[in-house]
Amino acid sequence: MEKDEETQVTVTVHANKSEPILQRGGANYTAETGINSTSVTYQDASGAPVEVDSPLGYSCWQQLTEKVVGANTKWSLRVVVWFGVVKIATLVMISIAGLVVLGGHTKVPDPQLNWRNAWEGTSEASAYGATNAMMKLIFSYAGYTNAFSVANEIKNPVKTLRWSAPFSLILVTSLYILVNVAYFSAASREEILSSKQIAAGIFFEKVFGTNGAARALNVLICINAFGNLIAVMINYSRMLRETGRQGVLPWSKFWTSTRPFGTPLGPYTVQWAITVIMILAPPAGDAFNFVVDLSVYPTSIFNFLLVVGLLVIRRRRRKFHLPRPEYRAWSIAIVFALLTNLYLLVAPWYPPSDGANGGDVSFWYGTYLVVGIGLLLLCGIYYYVWIEALPKYKGYQYRQSLLEFDDGSVVHKLVKVSNTDLDNTSSPASGSGLRQSLLLSLYRGNATLREVSLDLYEDEKIHIKIPDEAIVVVGVPDTKDLHVFMPDKGISRTS
Repeated sequence: MEKDEETQVTVTVHANKSEPILQRGGANYTAETGINSTSVTYQDASGAPVEVDSPLGYSCWQQLTEKVVGANTKWSLRVVVWFGVVKIATLVMISIAGLVVLGGHTKVPDPQLNWRNAWEGTSEASAYGATNAMMKLIFSYAGYTNAFSVANEIKNPVKTLRWSAPFSLILVTSLYILVNVAYFSAASREEILSSKQIAAGIFFEKVFGTNGAARALNVLICINAFGNLIAVMINYSRMLRETGRQGVLPWSKFWTSTRPFGTPLGPYTVQWAITVIMILAPPAGDAFNFVVDLSVYPTSIFNFLLVVGLLVIRRRRRKFHLPRPEYRAWSIAIVFALLTNLYLLVAPWYPPSDGANGGDVSFWYGTYLVVGIGLLLLCGIYYYVWIEALPKYKGYQYRQSLLEFDDGSVVHKLVKVSNTDLDNTSSPASGSGLRQSLLLSLYRGNATLREVSLDLYEDEKIHIKIPDEAIVVVGVPDTKDLHVFMPDKGISRTS
């Protein structure tokens, strides 16, 4: 499920190149002139472009997507695979056609034009432009993570992802390079920069003319965009559902329930609503570009902290001499990700060459950076008030409990327990003495088999059936105490 193996947005570029807008909406326009976009925008992410005359024509695609993924999980995943095959086939076709053009076997008059002075005009490149280019490059490979979001629905995920993930990355990278070779062989640099169409549309017209064949090829872009919509909605719905399942979001049942069709309609509905609002509400230009830019910086912060967290986990595993997990990221990839995200945290503050107001909006270029950090700080304040301040002020603590709904969904729920109930008490049925909260986790490799929160008295005993080759981790909340047991290997370690 590769996202943005072709970027699926059609735009008409006007005199102000910072404001790409679509002039007509609907399936007809998409089928006739659907072409690739080289801009990283929310339209790319959602697969639903924003334009000024008929935005309802694009919101209908999002509604159709919501119905497809909400009807049946198995078939929606199959649809994604089918569209993925079409997408790869389209890339292969363009790549082969581009090599034919480069060899001089078509009506393109001078396919070598762009390759004689390939670096001409690049001396004015700036750090701001390089940063934007890196963001676009990273965004083009964002679909690489989609498969990991649905790992639980992949048969033998560790074995499958170990070979399929790097293979797909190498394949798509090779196709990206060949597609760019095709574009720059079919059209001159001036044609690409000045045309109202974008690279793929120019390529189709140059090679196949303006007849029905070129129009039919543009339909492939429309199909790819629809497949991207489905893949993205499935991906982010899984993350929303898991966040709700862990008790971080309120209304756990809304996020985790799979009734009546066996699909998480709650996350799908939220995604649909947000995307439709983004299609209909912001005008083209400053407001829309600002909202899009606002999503970039917090994502870089999360990715940077994610890599740091991975390094911390590896250090802890080495401390306990735990075995190597089945699936393990390459160390060089971790270092590269760390440096890349660090660059994306620092470089956006560097001003564009045209000055402080020379970005993609008419006001200060760094406004989205400050607002993004401010939103993260507000989230941190909210969390502190919710988890720390209010419990201390009102005299209660949160305890994690497990809930199982009628559809079989199991969720964690944070339950308020007064400090009085947590004081030194005794229970004739279960034991006496100090009551201790524990978090027990069972792992096999990288997979979490079970997590359960327990409140036990000091002399209380429980019996747990431990699967073969499982690792048992017992943590004490609000402390750094950690106990690791590997019954099969006779290992017991305490931090």
